[in-house]
This record gives sequence, structure tokens and C-alpha cells, in this order.
Amino acid sequence: MSLQRYLTPLLVLAIAFGAASTALAQELPPMEREVSPKVAKRLQLAAQAIRFVKRGIPNSGNQQEALIKTQGNSHYRMRLARSTSVASRSPENAGLASKDPLAAKSAVIACTSGGNCGENATLALHFLKGLGSGQTLTMAGVEGVDHAFVLIGDLKNDPLHEIVVVDTWVTHSQPLLYTDFVFKKDRSQIRTFETATTKGKEEGNKTRQNRRKMTRALRASFKKNPSPLMKQTTAKPNDLPGIWNQPHAAEYKFSYVTKEGNTKTRVKFTQAFAKDIPKDVVKARRTRTGSAAHARTPRVRATRTRARR
Repeated sequence: MSLQRYLTPLLVLAIAFGAASTALAQELPPMEREVSPKVAKRLQLAAQAIRFVKRGIPNSGNQQEALIKTQGNSHYRMRLARSTSVASRSPENAGLASKDPLAAKSAVIACTSGGNCGENATLALHFLKGLGSGQTLTMAGVEGVDHAFVLIGDLKNDPLHEIVVVDTWVTHSQPLLYTDFVFKKDRSQIRTFETATTKGKEEGNKTRQNRRKMTRALRASFKKNPSPLMKQTTAKPNDLPGIWNQPHAAEYKFSYVTKEGNTKTRVKFTQAFAKDIPKDVVKARRTRTGSAAHARTPRVRATRTRARR
């Protein structure tokens, strides 16, 4: 009994130390990089893509931190996202899917909220294509590493320090130059999986509409006939296959600046990461959204009815 009395505080201290060590391991030292306005624009696009994909796939299916957090559910959602039976749930999507396969894949991923690096990259590629920014987009990997990510920039003509990486599979993502990427390799060792370009916003709007239409149909199907994988968990998530522990895609927390003369201007990411948005900002956004959504109150409708009479 006395032994247990002394061991308990030691156990508590050990757990606390382990948690503190994990937290410290996730903190990256800061570093500043100077970039051109062209690259700054690409970094801003990457920030928008990261936020979008993190909302769609908040927990990657083979990341240790995500598996522990969801009790293994992210693994089962990944399996569901890769199941060929999901797309067949909505036969009405077949024609549209044949015309826009990337939007069809993205709809399945968005509906199931599951995936590993490949699904993360697919969703990021589709989102960036939907912006219609005119950038060259590539889903890529590197020799010797089983990993996929998205590159913004012309791989054939742009220097590597002007190429921007979008890697939302890592637990804590940030917009990065390819030369700062933890998985970077020589140009000759970059593998291209899929490319996508959009000439303008009209084409981008069309690809977004395709995904949204197919996503709505799939969600209606899951609402009517839910899959048990959506809620499946396990008491031993660390026993699941193929687990990675990759919290970051770089060794530093980068801040990027542009320079004109002696004046430095920090590159602002207009779409902040969801976890970094202050609560008061979230509340303000909800208030504005609510006001717009309920602009036509009964009183307004009554007034308009009387005016028509």
C-alpha cells in the first residue's frame, strides 16, 4: 500500500512530462523568408486550400495524433472514402462524374471526411482548380517516399524556390516553399500524379458546382442509409496498420515577407486556419451570416406583400 502511495505521484509526473514533451515537440522555431509578389500570391492560395481541406478532412486516416483523438475513426473513414461502393450510391451522379472525375473524387472525400495523403491532395487540387486563378497545379510525390501533395507553380519552367507546397496531410499544416519542404528532392525525382489548370473564374465556378451537386446527392444517400464505418472506433488505435507520426511538413514555422526598397511587408493569409481564428471573430462572422440569412423576416415579407397589392 505504501509503495502505491509513492508510485502514484511519480506516475502523474511522468504523464505530465510526456504531455509537455509532446507539446514542445510540436513547437517549431520561427524563420523569416523573403519572397517575390508572384510567390506571395501562391502562398496565399496555399493558405486558402489548407483551410478548406482541413475542414473537409480534419483527421487524416493514418496519422497517430488523429487516430488517438478519434479512437481510430479517422482510419475507418479513410477506408470508406476509398471504397468503390460510395460513388455508386448516387446513380444520378454518373454522367457528371464521367465529365469531371476530379470533382467526383472530391465529392466522395468531402462526404466521408476521410483520407490519407492522396485524398488530402485530391481535395486540395480540386479546391485550387475551383479558384480559377490560372496557376499551374500538380498533384505530386517524390521518389522513395509514399506520399502525395500539391504543388502550385510551373514545374518545367519555375525555379524550385518559387514553387509552393500544399500538404494538408500533416497534422499542423502551413504554406511552404518547396525548398523548405521536409520531403523535398531534386527536380528529376519529383513524380507527377495529376495536373489541373483553370483559365478563369467561370471555369472554376463550374468545377465547384459539380462537386457541390455530387456531394449533396451522396450526403442524402448516407442520411437515408448510413454506413457503420462513419462511427466505428477501436480501443486500440495504435494497433491499426500503416501509422505515421508526421506533425509538420517543415523544420521551421515560416513567415514570408515581400520587400520593396528597405520596406518589408508580411504576406497576409486572408483565410486563416480554422484553429487559429479567435473566438470573437468566429462569433462576429456568425452574426453577419445570420443577419444575411434572416434578412427576409415576416415583417419584411408582409411589407412587400402590401406593396404589391
